[in-house]
Amino acid sequence: MLSIFQVLKNGICTQKKKKVVVEQKVEAPKSESESEEQPKVVEHDFRRARRKESLDQIEQEMTKRRTQEIQHRNTLLKKLKIKISGDNINAPILTNFAKMKNYLNQDLMNQLTKSGYQKPTPIQMVAIPIILQKKNLIAIAPTGSGKTCAFALPTLHNLENHKEGGPRCLVFAPAQELADQLYKEFNKFNKELKIKQIQEMNREKQAFKQAWNHIDILISSPLKFLKLHKVVDLSTVEYVIMDEADKYFELGLLAQVKQLLRILESLQITYMFFSATLPEPVEDIYRELLIDPIKIMIGGRNHVLSRIDQQLRYVSNEYGKIQEIKNLINEGQMTPPVLVFVQSKTRAEALMYEIEQLKVIRVNCIHGDMESKTRQEIVEQFHKGTIWMLICTDMMARGIDFKDVQLVINYDFPQSMITYVHRVGRTGRAGKQGKAITLFTDDDKSMLRSLANVLKVSGCQVPEWLFQLPIAKKELKKKRERFPVKRENIEDQ
Repeated sequence: MLSIFQVLKNGICTQKKKKVVVEQKVEAPKSESESEEQPKVVEHDFRRARRKESLDQIEQEMTKRRTQEIQHRNTLLKKLKIKISGDNINAPILTNFAKMKNYLNQDLMNQLTKSGYQKPTPIQMVAIPIILQKKNLIAIAPTGSGKTCAFALPTLHNLENHKEGGPRCLVFAPAQELADQLYKEFNKFNKELKIKQIQEMNREKQAFKQAWNHIDILISSPLKFLKLHKVVDLSTVEYVIMDEADKYFELGLLAQVKQLLRILESLQITYMFFSATLPEPVEDIYRELLIDPIKIMIGGRNHVLSRIDQQLRYVSNEYGKIQEIKNLINEGQMTPPVLVFVQSKTRAEALMYEIEQLKVIRVNCIHGDMESKTRQEIVEQFHKGTIWMLICTDMMARGIDFKDVQLVINYDFPQSMITYVHRVGRTGRAGKQGKAITLFTDDDKSMLRSLANVLKVSGCQVPEWLFQLPIAKKELKKKRERFPVKRENIEDQ
């Protein structure tokens, strides 16, 4: 038998052997495959870290670049006095026509060059790319700022070539003279498309339907269109343009405009509403009728271009007005062509007679009671220089592009500030300087405070005393818009 000492000794030896085996296992050399795998894992982790670092740097650089682009865009918009609001505004600002080569077809670019266009106006810089993206648009820009070109060019580009079947674009104007002008402006750039005015078309139903199928762009007033739309297919319409968009409400055509838009609401149509003046209540109505419109505002609401020298002259009474006109003529300030605005056709004819008696200036008048053909002839004579001074009512204050008008005279104070903006906007067009003189009597003083605000927004130096005058109440403003001031007869002075 083994002694206790021997048993213990054997047990200890066994434990030592096991310990040695364990230690040998731990200290055993690694296989060749294991020794290669560890460096690969380390290298992979290193590459992954470097890749993440590179991606982070790229993202930071892109974020920085986007921030710089946004800052540059906002600085440019502020400099140009452009305000844009709406969803998904990602259109570029085309600050020169060279950039437009990437957006407009070559024929349009050639026509631009041929027509003498050198630099786009602010409304053209922002409206053209938005319309090319086929987005609904509400645009407010001063008179003479190039609004017609801003919607005509991208529309012609989008329509591209003539197609049979019916009009793809409807253009609405509140007055015949403006419709005539829009027709000329579209055709100035047009090469392939067929453009018609509704009054040129045969009103007999069958003939109208046949003519309808061959038109790409139709220019009309809402009322004329609503009388004839039932006999034709409207499914081809893609674009609707409303020029002088607020005027339809002044003329009491809100119901007709809503009816027109209801007729077209089932179609996929891009709407463009343009005006120099758009009161907020009218804008709210249009917003209700449109889906996600983008709004552009150049300058401020009721804004006049800063290149127009706006002057106020106190003349006490009606006799003083006649004397001021004579003074302007004698002082050589009546450089033609000159537009003179009065509040009624009777006063237009009376003032024309008084100025004719001076026998120093070629003068004529124009108003709504004249036949359309007669008005067209007078406008043409004014364009050619046969007429130096044209006396007119407010029917000629909107949209009509009288070329190179040097001076606008508000002989009768305008009935509203919207009317004022449109009147003086007949001068200073297409980047040229202009001058506007507004005569006021004691009867007009209640509206001077409102005019002071317009002058200030337009960047004019306004006499401090104008801001000290009381603000006209809403009731008075509405009354003035509907009923002009009762004035002494011109012929009695």
